[in-house]
Amino acid sequence: MMRKQQWIFVFLYLLAACNVAFIILAMSIYLLTDFFLYLMYGVPFELSLSDTLKYIKASFFAGSLVAIGSWWIYYQYYRKNR
Repeated sequence: MMRKQQWIFVFLYLLAACNVAFIILAMSIYLLTDFFLYLMYGVPFELSLSDTLKYIKASFFAGSLVAIGSWWIYYQYYRKNR
């Protein structure tokens, strides 16, 4: 049987994992698109701090939403099968 408060650890794990994954995904897409524009069109390769912070904030928010939604589904199943 699962411990009574194990769902809290699942929530924290999902929150950390989803946020890290979404931040890495967003930053890699940001870098790849800048690199593509540099190679194909000659647009100067520059990483502005304001854009980077915007992408990190947006990906953190998206990761949090995915983690909370996944945890909510898990928790409903956990309560149903206790």
